[in-house]
Amino acid sequence: MLKRISVVLLLLVISAAYLPAQKVFEGMVEYKIQSDDEVQNVKYFSKGDSFRMEVAGDKSNPMASGAFIFGKDKMIILMPEQKMYMEMPVNMAENMMGGKQEEVEDPGDMGEPTISNETKTILGYTCQKWSYSNAENDMEMWVSKDLGMFMGTENPMGGGIPSWYEKYAGEGMFPLEILMKDKKGNQEFKMEAVDIKEGGVSEDMFKAPAGWTKMNMGGMQ
Repeated sequence: MLKRISVVLLLLVISAAYLPAQKVFEGMVEYKIQSDDEVQNVKYFSKGDSFRMEVAGDKSNPMASGAFIFGKDKMIILMPEQKMYMEMPVNMAENMMGGKQEEVEDPGDMGEPTISNETKTILGYTCQKWSYSNAENDMEMWVSKDLGMFMGTENPMGGGIPSWYEKYAGEGMFPLEILMKDKKGNQEFKMEAVDIKEGGVSEDMFKAPAGWTKMNMGGMQ
């Protein structure tokens, strides 16, 4: 599941820069993710310059479920089954999220999106169709301007922000559906919002719970 989470973060690099003048989403969005013939639900919480992604996975693997919290300068991984957590500099996220970045297509290399006039409503929010293509894949995103910006920090996976980003950033960009297909039209990845709750996020959501054990990262920090 970790690689699928890294896929999500990389696909959303287009909206991963924090611009203080912009409204950043505060609330919770639950996504259903379909990848590799598996279905997984991920909850995304955001407030200010922090965000949290909660994953329900295989309980026998402490790194396959839990929560990933990103702030300005550090990342926290929570492992509920063990009541343990890890802290590390945010630039270490690439290694902890399942491998080298080049294993997954980085949308920063896909060029500027084609933005159509086609719209549809997802969970009550109007979304506009954005399309990308490269030599291997076609990607379709449905992006809403009604929820502000997705994520509150710089890209935790270390990728660059596309040069065209600031042209659209002022309007707000929040993806509520992403569909990726290969050139034969076969679906490889789908992410869709299934629940949205605006506001009501506590600051405690972005801290390690009191009483949990902090894992010793040795020389990694």
